Amino acid sequence: MDPIRLIVTALSARTRVTPQGDRVPAALPEAQAELMTLAGQRLRSRPNGSMVLRQHAEDPGRWARPLAKALEAEGAGRDAELIVAAQVVMRLADAAGSSRGKYVLDTASPSGQAPG
Repeated sequence: MDPIRLIVTALSARTRVTPQGDRVPAALPEAQAELMTLAGQRLRSRPNGSMVLRQHAEDPGRWARPLAKALEAEGAGRDAELIVAAQVVMRLADAAGSSRGKYVLDTASPSGQAPG
């Protein structure tokens, strides 16, 4: 998974966690808040950056692409702290049973663009 998609996916992870007998880790809301803070800091100099982040939180399906474009334009795919925070959220979301898959960072594409 490329870094931008990892970040966007992690930012919507909390909305994907459904309690079907799986317990949501207590650390997930805190990790999600930390990720939101870091993403907000990355987007603070971008016009409408905080608005896109807020809109994504309300409707991830509709705002995933605009958020990805904004994050990419601001170099979020090279922000190690933001990427690690996204990985933490995804690990916690996986523990909650929101997804049985693994999330792998595509380091061959540090710009956040899909190879090819």
